[in-house]
Formats: sequence, structure tokens, C-alpha cells
Amino acid sequence: MLTAELLDYRRQRGRVVPRLLDPAAAAVREVAQALLALLEAHVGGPRGELEEALRAVQVPALPSKAVPGLARLLLERCTFEVAAAAEPAALRRAVFDAGAAAWRADPAPGGPAGSAAWRAEVLGRAAAALGLS
Repeated sequence: MLTAELLDYRRQRGRVVPRLLDPAAAAVREVAQALLALLEAHVGGPRGELEEALRAVQVPALPSKAVPGLARLLLERCTFEVAAAAEPAALRRAVFDAGAAAWRADPAPGGPAGSAAWRAEVLGRAAAALGLS
């Protein structure tokens, strides 16, 4: 489903009338094929790289919302997997637990809590708790 910022419509006699793309139009078909090829080229890669590549696609022959809208619809049909050394929820829990313990040990504002060294120590403790480097 498209988000509000991707909808293209006009108001006519108090009604909202969507502006639809013609799926038979050559420009629309070419863009759709290019987006599908881009998706296929990014299979197995990071989602962020795919989304960045999709944002870079611009086609002046189509309305400004057409390409991001088509990309959004295609992304909704994709399946993404997390390739992480540990379950992301467990990682977050370990980081928050280590951060809370470190904060209780030294909650002084302006002190070492919250500094880059403090954050590195918290991440190190969380990684050690999960057996990660």
C-alpha cells in the first residue's frame, strides 16, 4: 500500500480522484522492468544498499511520485532476512542491560557515562555476554 506522500491525486467536486499510471505505457513498463532488474541484482545483499539504489532511480518522463511508488510496492513484496551473528532482539537486550548496569555504576552527568569510551565498554560487555567479539 502506498503511503500518503506517495499518493498522486487531484480533488474534483469535493472528491479525491487518484491519478493512476497506465500499465500499458512504454515508459511505465520500462521503469518497472528496470526496478525489477535492480531488485534481482541486489538479492543476497544488504537492504540499505537496495533502498539507496532505488532512491537513485529517476525518470523525468514519469510523474515524480511514480518511481518511488512503484519501488515501494515492489519492496512490500520482497522477503528480507537478518544475517547477524546473534538474534537482533537478544543483541539489543544485552546492550541495554549492559548500558543500564554501567549507568548505575557511574550515573554522574558530564562524567565518563555516555562518552565514546563508555559506549565502547558497554558494547564490549554486551558482546562478551553473547560470546561475540
